[in-house]
Amino acid sequence: MPNHPHTTCRKAAMRLLLITPAVALALTGCSSSEPPENALPSSGATASSSPPTPRSAPVSEAPDALAAVESTLADAEEFAVELEQVFFRTGYPTDLAGALAAAEKTGLRLEPGNTIAAYTYDPHTAEFRLCVENTSGAYATYDTRPMSMRDSGPTGGCP
Repeated sequence: MPNHPHTTCRKAAMRLLLITPAVALALTGCSSSEPPENALPSSGATASSSPPTPRSAPVSEAPDALAAVESTLADAEEFAVELEQVFFRTGYPTDLAGALAAAEKTGLRLEPGNTIAAYTYDPHTAEFRLCVENTSGAYATYDTRPMSMRDSGPTGGCP
């Protein structure tokens, strides 16, 4: 007697129903024996009565410290790029006072709390480093040799 199409489908469905629970049982053994960190205690376990202790962010990750670093990074890059163009046309100052005078003429303004705190010039390569420092101690140094930020930090000020 030939197999009827419905009979074949029923047999396949029955096999699938028999295989599925076996696969589920086999996969259960694959899980870790330790409960996840956020699992509720089992009925035999006792939960801790003390609430979790909140963690405060380290000073370097506090929003004000991050904002200060970000503002020094932005100012250092903006001023160094602008001053590089000015100095290329007018000549490079050899000290901080000359760099500050040139910066004043650009019309650019530093973010509140920021100041150009350090400037060094290398006459052999016609390259300079410019460091912007925030009153919080955050700083950022731009180096024109690689045309990028050299270093920065939330504390310590300009080197």
